Amino acid sequence: MILIFTITETVVMYFFISTGKAIKTAITSGLGEQPLWDRERKLKMTLFPQLMLTILLVGGWFIHIGAVENNLATKWLHWPLFFLAFIHHLWSLKIKNNCFKEQLAIISELEPEPEAI
Repeated sequence: MILIFTITETVVMYFFISTGKAIKTAITSGLGEQPLWDRERKLKMTLFPQLMLTILLVGGWFIHIGAVENNLATKWLHWPLFFLAFIHHLWSLKIKNNCFKEQLAIISELEPEPEAI
């Protein structure tokens, strides 16, 4: 379960990293203006900390299951950590959805290459 979750979050990060690199390349080759790159950077600064926090919270909760199974004193922390991770994951889904929309808007504002016309 945790492996699938981490892989899917990593794929989301990879999507934004690779499309961001392509956007930067397109802008440096004259297919877009600098404000597009500024929007891209703002988008990444919004998204990446939330993705990393989601991975940390869900991963921490998964690791904490070992404390619960071994009846350690911090076993009371299991459910609050689960609810915190779950609520944050739901919040990050909204952020990811908004960022996907913004990323597609940025891509659509790039100009086509002159020889492609």
